[in-house]
Amino acid sequence: MYHFALLVPSRRELGSFLRSLIESKTPVQGFADHLVSEAIYLSDPDGNGIEVYRDRPLTEWEYKDGRIKMVTDPFDFDGVMACAQAGGDWIGMTPGTVLGHMHLHVGDLETSASGYHQLRINTWNGVGAPPAPDDALGLRYFSVILPDEEALTALNLRLKQADQESEEVHSRISVKDPAGNGIQFTSEAGS
Repeated sequence: MYHFALLVPSRRELGSFLRSLIESKTPVQGFADHLVSEAIYLSDPDGNGIEVYRDRPLTEWEYKDGRIKMVTDPFDFDGVMACAQAGGDWIGMTPGTVLGHMHLHVGDLETSASGYHQLRINTWNGVGAPPAPDDALGLRYFSVILPDEEALTALNLRLKQADQESEEVHSRISVKDPAGNGIQFTSEAGS
């Protein structure tokens, strides 16, 4: 995994989170303004990347040649901090915070992209880079929770029809993508 990204509902929540990082003296890896979002980058004890960000309203996004314009500009500390909720201790992410996206390292974009739609992938560890060794620290798999058992059964059938190697144990289906990243599927009823 390159990183997972938590999307907070507003600039106010991002400011409150930033204030908590400052007050707790939590190490931060970086900050960025990407035009479409403002982001804070951290690392967990295992070295997994964490991004906490807020999106700007879609009406503010800029496009060039049909593509979303993104950059890595300096972060507006004063502006974000000015939006932070005044007073009180930070007690965690607010309701409405969601997993905005995940980035996975892969060795080949074209091969890996065929299996993903809303998951970002990159070759920033190098084109052709091998999967992490089994004894390496970090993400072993991520879970996708399907709405019901019927959806899980349909997925299992599609995997078999595609000759995708998978393992089914206790209403959980485990697969590996072409880059060796583990994915576990379950249903809300089975989770």
